[in-house]
Amino acid sequence: MDTYAGFALKFVFAIAITRILTPRDYGLVAYMGLFLGIATWLSDWGFGTALIQKKNTTNIDFSTGYLFNVFISTFFFFLYFISAPYVAAFFKEPELKNIMRITSINLIINALCYIHSIKLIKSIQFKKLATVNFFSSVISGSLGLGLALTGFNYWALIFQTLSGTVLRMAGLWYIVKWIPKLKFSLASFKEQFKFGSKVFITGILENISREIHSLVIGKTYQTTALGNFARGKKFFDLFIVQTGTAFNKVLYPTMVNKNDEKEIHKNMYLKTYGLLFFVMAPLSFFLLLLSKPIVLVLLTDKWIGAVPFMQLFFIAGFIFLLSYFNATTILSANKSKVYLTMDIIQKMLFGLALLITYKYGVSAIITGWLIVYYVYYLIYECLMYKFDFFNSAKYIQMIQILVCVLPSYLVFILSQALIKNQLGLLILNAIIQPLLYFLIMRFSGFQVYKDFIKLAIPFLPKFLMKRNYER
Repeated sequence: MDTYAGFALKFVFAIAITRILTPRDYGLVAYMGLFLGIATWLSDWGFGTALIQKKNTTNIDFSTGYLFNVFISTFFFFLYFISAPYVAAFFKEPELKNIMRITSINLIINALCYIHSIKLIKSIQFKKLATVNFFSSVISGSLGLGLALTGFNYWALIFQTLSGTVLRMAGLWYIVKWIPKLKFSLASFKEQFKFGSKVFITGILENISREIHSLVIGKTYQTTALGNFARGKKFFDLFIVQTGTAFNKVLYPTMVNKNDEKEIHKNMYLKTYGLLFFVMAPLSFFLLLLSKPIVLVLLTDKWIGAVPFMQLFFIAGFIFLLSYFNATTILSANKSKVYLTMDIIQKMLFGLALLITYKYGVSAIITGWLIVYYVYYLIYECLMYKFDFFNSAKYIQMIQILVCVLPSYLVFILSQALIKNQLGLLILNAIIQPLLYFLIMRFSGFQVYKDFIKLAIPFLPKFLMKRNYER
């Protein structure tokens, strides 16, 4: 609920602001992704994951992680502040000097509430975290939209993010009554570092491999092309990656608590795997089909260049969350070395693909990334078999789900032939496609559908709950 409430708000505000701004505005802000990502992971160093993983965490452990995070974040703030003119000169974009200096303030603010959020996640108090994120998103989104309407261009995006970070910090401070001790424990640091360093290396490689594409595209194909790429990827991030983040927030600490009970741990994995594909396969397919109407209706035709990029990203949506979940399961089983090794293999493949494709255009770059992602998924599946997280039933369920999704393509082709208005096409498919999928699933009698209904019952209105229980 935290992620999807935040998603709905971000989506509404993003659509409104994107209709006002240009691809160049988004391209300028997109340059900052790599710099902020590297600094964030260097300041975290995987300590957050280590603190969640540790069974008996003391206040000294939390304080040590907090002080380290604040120190590294402050260091990178000053580093980026000083180097901003040189970065702007390298990309031949003078605006980047002030953008980088202002955006870097987020590093320090995030560090000041870093442990507060970890404590909520560790104790599985997601309702409180959701409340803070919801209100900070509402206020910061409103501010960003107001600035965009009054002609602040890319500054609307920058101050939207900055205000959201400040509000989130204030909310976490208010809810989590925790004050760090000004004491740094070397023993605690070493213990957290031992586990967290594997996660840190994985995270830093993830940020570099994800954002290096933006830097290469911006440098090679200019800022407007980067803006279209970033906007196409943003839809993938909002719909697919945010879902992965939501599941991971809940599943990781939950599965850690069961990692001593091997059979339960395995059963949790197998059941969740099917449920994830039950949700992500139709979502990715619908978004793939509707990419063009979505852009034309929601963003206007000035963003038409983002459509092919969106479509390529959504092809990855089918298996993105499954790969994410495989990695989470391996990590929760306390196999951080395996987790790191797999991530290094993936990033090496990403680097090779980028080296081969960057000369042939943005679509070629994304295609290379996409091929690597499917290869990585297949390698991870072999690894899950090795660690006894295997059951042929999960592949049967995947085939069943895909069979139930395919009729949606025929409906889309028919509606496209009959309806020429893009708004009408989008509305009709947004209503019919999910209904058709669930209708086919309901009459199929597949176990994965029954599992999903059992999961959904607690969230249904009471009269529907009663009917489902009676069945």
